[in-house]
Amino acid sequence: MRFLPYYPESPTNVPAEPTRPSPWHRARIGALAILLALFFLTYVAVSLLCVGYIVWATLVCTWDDWLVGNTVALVMIVPVGGLLAYWLAALGSIRSAPLPDGDEIFEFDHPALFAFIAQLCDEIGVARPTRVFLDDRVNASVLLELPDGMGLVIGRGLVDCLCLSEFKAILAHEIGHCTQGSVALNRYVRVAGQLVRYFMQEDGVTERTLRGWAALPLLLGVPASAILGAWRLVRWLLRGYWGFVHAAHEALAREEELHADRIAVRIAGSDALVDALAKCACSEPLSQPLALAGGAAAAAGAHPTDAERELNATAIPVPAQRDPRPARVLFEDADAESYDFLSQYGCAVDA
Repeated sequence: MRFLPYYPESPTNVPAEPTRPSPWHRARIGALAILLALFFLTYVAVSLLCVGYIVWATLVCTWDDWLVGNTVALVMIVPVGGLLAYWLAALGSIRSAPLPDGDEIFEFDHPALFAFIAQLCDEIGVARPTRVFLDDRVNASVLLELPDGMGLVIGRGLVDCLCLSEFKAILAHEIGHCTQGSVALNRYVRVAGQLVRYFMQEDGVTERTLRGWAALPLLLGVPASAILGAWRLVRWLLRGYWGFVHAAHEALAREEELHADRIAVRIAGSDALVDALAKCACSEPLSQPLALAGGAAAAAGAHPTDAERELNATAIPVPAQRDPRPARVLFEDADAESYDFLSQYGCAVDA
């Protein structure tokens, strides 16, 4: 490992066992993968059933002599086709993960920071981020769905509140998410969630059309009433099923937060992570509470409390030499006025 003047020394003789995924971790990944697979298989199956019915009614019924049955079957093509169009239109609701609100920074302007990040990634054993952003939050996160690789978001509040050892622990936690086996699952959870939100719209164009059709007199509204009732049943089942998916994802995200903390402890030591959490807690007025999450794991309910994280970080104490220099030395070329959080909120940083 090459020497960098601003890179704190890593602990030595650290046991590898705490950073290995536990059986519970792997079981939660498997459970979430199964639930998501069933969700998407159901979506595809319903689409194929609608297509199959339309093909059958068009090709078979037109050659049969049963007038009444054929007429009903052919008339049903209209609502089934509408259901298929609505079902497939949900694909248009899928959006890519948004970019952060902060400014993108580049190695040319911040060579010390990028060298720090590169060495940290090499030590953890993951690819280096292709894009780095700086925003005004007391927060940090990784972007796992960029088309050209991983992104890293760093909050100015973190830079201002933390020393180099603590800053290393925070970034090690974030980058540690990239070592976990559920990175791809987070992407599918986001896509499935967007589809579910689309289907949960209770006053969409399709449903208003069906209600208007169902209000027609005599038997004209019977097909629409049947479809409307069936769709409400599907929506009820979908809402219940998504509850299981959401619960499984939150349980996995919580486990992965603790696992990423253990990676940070292996890279920076127990005290560095615990001290970072304590310092960031005094800066919470700057923004939302600190959420060291990767991707979809950023949901507040998925995060253990600071007390739980401290207990997890100190379960197997890992001593490390502390580097008290402020993390802002990595931004020596930055405007000093952008680092005014300490004076406002009283978060002392070692000089």
